[in-house]
Amino acid sequence: MKRLNKEIELSGGWSLHWSTQTSFQVTHHLNSSGFIVNLDKMTCTCNFWELVGIPCRHVVAAMGFRNQNPEDFVDDYYTREAYELCYSFSVSPINGQDMWPTVEVEDMLPPQYKRGPGRPKKLRRREADENPKTGKHNTWGLNRCTNCGQLGHSARGCKSTEVNLSAQQRKV
Repeated sequence: MKRLNKEIELSGGWSLHWSTQTSFQVTHHLNSSGFIVNLDKMTCTCNFWELVGIPCRHVVAAMGFRNQNPEDFVDDYYTREAYELCYSFSVSPINGQDMWPTVEVEDMLPPQYKRGPGRPKKLRRREADENPKTGKHNTWGLNRCTNCGQLGHSARGCKSTEVNLSAQQRKV
């Protein structure tokens, strides 16, 4: 019913050109798309009616011209009787889950790795507390001077007059 009501709502913008008693050419008023509807054969050139079994918006527009109810043209397999006939057979009951037989299952392994196409990435994924440029933890862009060994500047901008020997050894 929801789908049929949607098709009824969308049938408003279509205009009809009557061909025979049960054949129509349906065109949309905004564009030139046209469809041929035959109510006797229950066909439309959009093939929605044949595939789904519910009249499409073009057929609903043609039915409105002839004052017919679209619900009468829905296929019988959407009826309550067809649903009951389909599911009327008996379903065998089963025991509770605690009485099901146990099955020995191997441990589940992850899927095998498949290398993707293209060149691999040069940079590794950084940790959350890691500086994206230097890769060192918690330095956040601070340089270590090779002259004095302090953080925050480089040897080029070092204003210290004293030279730290351990910093000099790291340099070599």
